[in-house]
Order: sequence, then C-alpha cells, then structure tokens
Amino acid sequence: MWYPWRQCVKNIHFSSRCLAKKLKGKTVAEQRWLARQVKDPYVKASRELNFRCRSGFKLIEIDDKFRLLHAGDNVVDCGAAPGAWSQVAVQRVNSAGTDPDLLRGTVIGIDLQHIASLDGANFLSCHDVTAPSTHKKLQNLLPNGQADVILSDMAPNASGFREMDHEKLITMCLSLLELSEAILKPGGSLLCKYWDGIYAQRLQEKLSSVFGSVRPLKPNASRKDSSERYFLAAYSFQGSLIRIHDADQPRLSFLQQLPLTLYERVPRTTRRCLRVFSQIGMPNGDLQGAYNQTTVPSQLASRNVQRHRGSPDTSPYSQCIN
Repeated sequence: MWYPWRQCVKNIHFSSRCLAKKLKGKTVAEQRWLARQVKDPYVKASRELNFRCRSGFKLIEIDDKFRLLHAGDNVVDCGAAPGAWSQVAVQRVNSAGTDPDLLRGTVIGIDLQHIASLDGANFLSCHDVTAPSTHKKLQNLLPNGQADVILSDMAPNASGFREMDHEKLITMCLSLLELSEAILKPGGSLLCKYWDGIYAQRLQEKLSSVFGSVRPLKPNASRKDSSERYFLAAYSFQGSLIRIHDADQPRLSFLQQLPLTLYERVPRTTRRCLRVFSQIGMPNGDLQGAYNQTTVPSQLASRNVQRHRGSPDTSPYSQCIN
C-alpha cells in the first residue's frame, strides 16, 4: 500500500536531529520504514535521478544485463503505480521521441490506483489487468494490438500473513498468462515479480510450459532480506527452446551468420534481445551447413542495435549508489 507520508521522504534532510524529529509520533512500522529509507543508497539515487521510487533500479539492472527493452518496442507495465518502471521503459524504448535517430516505441501502464501522467507513456488508472475489458483497451492502444514486452511489478496489499500474500501474488502472476496470450507477440518476453514460497516452483513450471524459457532473478536493487524475486520468460521460436544468456556475450555473432531468409523470419524482439538459439529448424528441412552460404547484409544486421548503456557496474546511476 502506498501511504501519503512516504511521498515526503524525498524532502527529508538526513541528519540525525531531523530524523529524530520526523520519527516522533510515528508508529513502530513507520519508524522502521523511515530509518531504512535514510540508509538506502537507491532511495538517494532515485531522488537525484527524479525516479518516482527506488524500484526503477531493479528494472535498470535487469535490462542492462539481459537487454530486454529496445528502441521501438511496445511495452505494457502492469502494476505501474507510482510509475518508476514506466519511467525507465520510456527512456529505453524511446517512446517520448527524445532521440530522433531511433525507433519510437510505446509504453502503456496499468494499475488499480491512480498514476500521475508521464510524458511518453499512456496510463490506464483504476483498471484491473485481469479484466477482459482492459485487454481490449490495451489492444486498441498498442500498435497492431501487440506488445513486445510485458512488465509486472504488481503485488497485493500486504496482509501480514506471508503465505497468504505469497499465494495471492502467484495467482496474479498466473493471470498474466491470459494477458500474454491476448497481446504478446511471438518472440515476446514477460518479466514478473513474485514472492518466494511454496508455489514459486509451480509458477516457474507453468511459465516454462507456456514460454519455453524461464529464468529466476533477484537484482541487487532488491533488498537482501526481501523474498522478492522475478521470473524472466521468453517465447520459444518455431517450437525450439530459446536460451537466455548474459549480455557479456557478442550480440550479433550468431545472427550475422544466419541466412537472410531465416533472419527475416526471426521476430524483431527475439533477434534483438535473445542472441542464442538452439536447434532452429525450417519446415522444409534442416539448416545444417547453411549458415555459411548466405550472410546477413551488414546494414541489416546492425539495424537498431546501438545502445546507450553498459553493465550495471558501469552504468551512470552506479555513481549515485556507491
């Protein structure tokens, strides 16, 4: 739950005297939360970079490593309030058109709560992501009615009963499968948050049966004492398993060797996000030995792959959290 007093944290002067004054009259839970915010380097960095909350750094870290978002992508952000993930997505897919040399993407955020407007993003406030009517609105707003990436940082209001909250969030994650079926492109990706517990393995198995490739993640920006985790799932191509690899490997070394006819059949999100395919086959037969016959033109292979970021350790925001 988002408490109004949390919005005042960014204005706190972090001296011990001021902190003691701010803690006066607060409940024990509020005092604990404020004290933790004072010591959190990501809270400080979020103020310096004008992020709406610290969770934006989780998406930055994941995207820096797996290159999930690219200029021109269409992104749906589920549980978008207060909007930090949408801020990151707007920058990464160029939905505000800040870089005229890159393709312009689309960012749509959904939440049961109100979301303050953001340049480059369309928000569906007070909407239930599980409702068929919401799916219909998304299809109308998305170009061609399809999304390249679905992001979900949504979570139920904490009840204090960990197992119950865990089960509720797993149910919410499973509801994203219906949304994926309705709007996600072939080769698209789903990133969803879950709380670790007894049903986490079942969720992973279900995602694997639908997408083919699933990877559990816990970014450094997620607090160590939190049970918060993420699943990164990607659709398989032509029924084959797509293996998600770290971004320290060359991104185009494999694609540059593909025959042009096969390269054009690879979904855009797949060839820009996921670099290694295993056992790719064509309906007319095997491609063994065909990779060296025809190469992709250099201007086609390098299309829209320029990026502005590196690893999480070398990203500009790392200076704010060290």
